[in-house]
Amino acid sequence: MKTYKLYNYNTSFFSNDDQLHTLYLLNISNNFDLLEKTVFDIAMFHFTQLNIEFDKEKYFIEFWLKSSTKYSDTHVDCDEREREHNHNYIHPICSCVTYINDHPCPTVITPINLESYTYKDFPQETQLYFSFPKKGKHIAFDGSFFHCAANLDPSIEDTNRNILCINLWDRKPSNLPYYVSNEESIYSPNEPLINIIECAEKHRELFLHTSIFNDDFWENILYHKKMKRFYH
Repeated sequence: MKTYKLYNYNTSFFSNDDQLHTLYLLNISNNFDLLEKTVFDIAMFHFTQLNIEFDKEKYFIEFWLKSSTKYSDTHVDCDEREREHNHNYIHPICSCVTYINDHPCPTVITPINLESYTYKDFPQETQLYFSFPKKGKHIAFDGSFFHCAANLDPSIEDTNRNILCINLWDRKPSNLPYYVSNEESIYSPNEPLINIIECAEKHRELFLHTSIFNDDFWENILYHKKMKRFYH
């Protein structure tokens, strides 16, 4: 996982509730509205980081907004239609989350992939990464690892946890609509709107007894979806 900070960004696009929770593909056009431009700039930054020359015929940008106070089960990012219809897991080349507001409930990224999950082979997997939301904070990670949003404290009030999610693909995800803007398209793709800087964020390591990460822990987190184990 890498952590970044966004500068010169505007999140007023988050006021449109109709856009929330719908997965879209970005339509690469001559001009963008504010949401499209934000997604485009972030995606282009990461394609550059991956040494990929963007070609709209070869690469695709999936995005969605989320404001739910219901915290997700552990999951991997994949082509959902392929998973549901063919039991075939195809992952994006990069997964990104941008935090629109501060919130006490982190994104949790595990070191468990589908192979470990399928064969329950994780005796050496004793690390978890917690990314706590701060406005303007941005993370990029391998979406083929199980991750989720977790409530670490049941006393936390139910407040919106606003995020912009982006997945980069080297194939077109199945059955996703292209985003159609209702806003004025005034932003050129050739003129960057936001700046993204990799952060030397201080990471705090918490050393726990390795017995915590036992088979029972992973069974509860991955298979029984008992997210309260993160709290304990």
